Amino acid sequence: GEDALVADHRSQHQAFLAEIAHAVESREFHSDRAVMAALVPYLRTWLLEHIDTADRAITERLLAQCQTFA
Repeated sequence: GEDALVADHRSQHQAFLAEIAHAVESREFHSDRAVMAALVPYLRTWLLEHIDTADRAITERLLAQCQTFA
């Protein structure tokens, strides 16, 4: 099966997509400007933090695995 790091990474992406879907759905009740005002800071924070932590960890794992097979 899938190890904990990969499962957690997948879960983070699923939560990210759910948040985006929620923002899109909220356009029915809020102006585009209001949705974007909430969404842009979320995207900025999520992407910067995700890349710096989760993506870095997964990259290090993959590189280590590649070196094992080299």
